[in-house]
Amino acid sequence: MKLNSYILLEFKGRLNGPLLDQLLASLQWNLEETETSVSLRKRVFSIAMESFQNVYRYAPQLTHSLSGEVNDDMAYSEAHLTVVYEQGKYKVKAGNMLLKEQENALTKQLEEVNHADSESLRQRYNETLQNYRTSNNKGAGLGLMDMKRKANSPLIYTIQPYQDHFWFDIELQIW
Repeated sequence: MKLNSYILLEFKGRLNGPLLDQLLASLQWNLEETETSVSLRKRVFSIAMESFQNVYRYAPQLTHSLSGEVNDDMAYSEAHLTVVYEQGKYKVKAGNMLLKEQENALTKQLEEVNHADSESLRQRYNETLQNYRTSNNKGAGLGLMDMKRKANSPLIYTIQPYQDHFWFDIELQIW
């Protein structure tokens, strides 16, 4: 029996490298247990992996929680990660804290990716990939472009004030 909706992965809390690896392994296993085609499972996993890694790579690395609790063992990012199946679509959602100085550049990248048609996005992706190989630019936007190319929807996002920073949420729909 195929269910109409279910949660494949849900996480909210402190994210570090080893935990991210465990979450991705769990998602991969959960996707393999679905009745979804292999190609769709691969697209969902690829988008989830990219968005989750973006949270880990670009969110501020903290050694204390926002409430002041100190964590001397390991730096981490405050995050939430979710993959759900609803009404015939997979939804990959990710969120993380964002420094004020990151907000304008990220908004610009998201808008440019969302407004590009498939051909111009492909062209931009290839050009950026060539330039990325010869530079050390960590924030080239390749991941955002790749996710948009693999998803069936625009990058749905919000950026809202959060304490002294911003909170960034992104959702992609895949079917």
